[in-house]
Amino acid sequence: MKMLRLWWFFVLGILCAMVTSLQCAAQPYPGRPLHMVVPAVAGSPTDMMARTIGTKLTASLGQPVVVENHPGPGGMIAFNTVAKAPADGYTMVLGDINALQQRASDSLGPLNLAKSYTPVSLVAQMPIVLLIDNSLRIKSVPELVDFLKAKPNQLAYSSSGPGSQGHLAGEQFKALTKTSIKEVPYVTDSAARTALSRGNVQLTFAPLTAAKALARDGKARMLAVTGDKRSKLEPELPTFSEAGLPGFDVAFKFGVLLPPDAPREIVTRLNAEIVKIVNTSDAREQFAKVGAVPVATTPEQFVALSHIGAGQWTMVQKAAGEFGSPSPTAPKATSSVEKKDEKKEEVKKGISSKSTAPQSVPPVASGYPAGCCRIAGHRRYTSTSHCFSATSRFCTATAYAAPSTDYGCLEVATASCRGL
Repeated sequence: MKMLRLWWFFVLGILCAMVTSLQCAAQPYPGRPLHMVVPAVAGSPTDMMARTIGTKLTASLGQPVVVENHPGPGGMIAFNTVAKAPADGYTMVLGDINALQQRASDSLGPLNLAKSYTPVSLVAQMPIVLLIDNSLRIKSVPELVDFLKAKPNQLAYSSSGPGSQGHLAGEQFKALTKTSIKEVPYVTDSAARTALSRGNVQLTFAPLTAAKALARDGKARMLAVTGDKRSKLEPELPTFSEAGLPGFDVAFKFGVLLPPDAPREIVTRLNAEIVKIVNTSDAREQFAKVGAVPVATTPEQFVALSHIGAGQWTMVQKAAGEFGSPSPTAPKATSSVEKKDEKKEEVKKGISSKSTAPQSVPPVASGYPAGCCRIAGHRRYTSTSHCFSATSRFCTATAYAAPSTDYGCLEVATASCRGL
C-alpha cells in the first residue's frame, strides 16, 4: 500500500511538471520586458527614433520596452551585443545598418545580414549633409573640389570610425571627385561633429538636424544634402546632384534587428507592430523633427536593401584602395588614383581586373542585355538613364551594384552578371 501511494505521488509529480511545461510553452509572447539596444548616445536622432518606437511597442505588446544606449565606433558595440544575445525575441537593436558594412573588409567577406542577425524591418532613412569649417572661404561643392585638387591632403574629415556612415560618405566623395582628403576617426558621431566645431578637422558628414545645429552656431557651413530633392527642413540647401555631384548617394538607413535564428512567429509579430507604428502620423511627426523619412519594409525587403548597402560599401573600399581600418592620418589617395588609371588602361585593352570581377565576362558580341549601359568605358546607373564612368566604380542603383566589367550589370544578391 505504501509503495502504491509513492507511485501515485511520482505519477502526479510528472503530470504537474508536464502541465507547467505546457503552460509555459503556451505563454504568449512577450512574457517579460524587452530590450532595445541603440548604438548612439541618449538624445541623438537614433535614440529619439528608438524611444518613439519603444514607447508605442510598450503599449501594443503589453510589456515594457527598455531602451539601452551602447555608443561606440561604427555602432559595433551595440550590434555585437545583440548578435550574441539569446534568440528569444527579447533583445533587439535599432541602428544604422550601413555601420555594419565595415565587415565587408573582413577576411570573412561581406556581412550576410540574414545569417548574422534576424532582420525585422527598416524604420527610417536620413539624408546626410556635407559640412565645412566656416573659417574657410569655400561656399559650394565645386569650389571645394577645386581646392582639394589644387591642394591634395590639405583638409581632413571626421567620422565615427571605419564602416560608419561618415566614413562611407567621405570615401565615396573622394572617389567620385578623385581628390585626396585625410580621415580622422572618432568614437561617436557627436565627437566627430565636435572635432569640426573645434577646428580639429575641416570637413564632416552629418545628419541634417545635427548639421543645422552646427551651422546655426556659426561653427560650420552646409554645402549640400543627399536625396532626390531638397529637404523640407532646409529648402535653401542644394542636393549633391544640384551641386554638381549626381553620383553621390549616401543616407543613414535605420532598421531593427534581432539575434540570428530568432523564431519566425516573433519576427512576424514585431514586424507587424513596427510597420504599424512607423506609419502612424505621430511617429512620422517625431521622425521629421530629426530629418528622418519613415520607411517600413518586410524582413525580405530589409535583406535585399542590405545587399545593396554591402555592395556599395565594397565598391567604395575598392575605389579608395582601402581595406581595413583607416588611421587618423590616412595615406594619400594618389595610389588609388593610379590604380584607377591602370584599370582604365586595362579596360581599353579588353582586360578584366581580377580584383574587381567576381566572374569572367566575355566582350558582348550580340548586343547588351536590357538595362545595361551601352557606352564604352561606362556603367549603367539603373535608377535613371545615366551611365557612370567605369573608373569611378560606383552604381547607386536600387537593385544592382557596379558590374564586374563594362559589359553588364552585377546583381548584388547573387554577385553574378545577368544576361551575358
